[in-house]
Amino acid sequence: MDSETDATLWAIARAYPNVSDELVVAAKEACAGQFDGSNARRRREDLARRIEEMRRIRDGA
Repeated sequence: MDSETDATLWAIARAYPNVSDELVVAAKEACAGQFDGSNARRRREDLARRIEEMRRIRDGA
């Protein structure tokens, strides 16, 4: 289970029995993102952006 899915499921567990519809939607989206790979793709893209930013800072750009 990826961290996004894990976090949303824990949020539901903490909110139980007063789970909002928005929280359920977020959990469903996190699960779908884990299954289709979009969560991992988003993490890779974010990491690549951060690395590029650190390189620009290092190189004085």
